Amino acid sequence: PYFILMQPNTLEIIQKVWKYRKETQIPLCFTLDAGANVHLLYPQKNKEEVGAFILAERASKRQELQNVLTTALKVDGETKMGLVSDIKQELRKVNALKINYTTRVGDYRQNIN
Repeated sequence: PYFILMQPNTLEIIQKVWKYRKETQIPLCFTLDAGANVHLLYPQKNKEEVGAFILAERASKRQELQNVLTTALKVDGETKMGLVSDIKQELRKVNALKINYTTRVGDYRQNIN
């Protein structure tokens, strides 16, 4: 048997990213995980413009869906925690309050220590 994990909202988000990239020429890219989750990738120099785009898209959703957005950071193991804290502060400014980050590949239970 097969499974299609992508949802209609996933395709809607992808189309909005394509449209935003075409209209603004900002290199906003995306990747998908194994499910329906869209992960946005963009240069740090465009964080304010992309942040505004994300806020506008979130505000266009029903209230109960607005808090579903989770920001995931994949951080190099050598990165100083001060930089991660700075990024988290910037995310709070755009009301991105659900944040998770990983520094290692593999089973999360192996990364506890």
